[in-house]
Amino acid sequence: MTNYVETKGANIYIDDNKYVRIVFKKNVSIEKAHAQEITEAISPLIANVLHGNLIDARQLLFMSSEAREHFASQDNSQIVGVAIIIESRIQIGFANLYMKFTKRKLDTKLFNDIDSAKAWIDTKF
Repeated sequence: MTNYVETKGANIYIDDNKYVRIVFKKNVSIEKAHAQEITEAISPLIANVLHGNLIDARQLLFMSSEAREHFASQDNSQIVGVAIIIESRIQIGFANLYMKFTKRKLDTKLFNDIDSAKAWIDTKF
């Protein structure tokens, strides 16, 4: 089984067979079609393994409201939590709006580094 796949909008990795790391490509604007492609690409990588999603949005340019709604609507019972890694002030502002106004089905938290995000996900197992 492979532990990596590339889509038009992101590179997706499996780390330690318990994290799905989604790294948005540099300066990509994620539209709904990108979001759908990303979620469809994850299932064959992780199968039915309990895991956490690490969303590395540090290089992301923009995400449409339709793409945000698509990601927020995911309610896979195999996902223990979603950690979103951001770093710029603009990203923090947009992420806070997402957290405040988008109804999510999965426990989601913002971080500014991968290690903290992994530590949080580890508490969910």
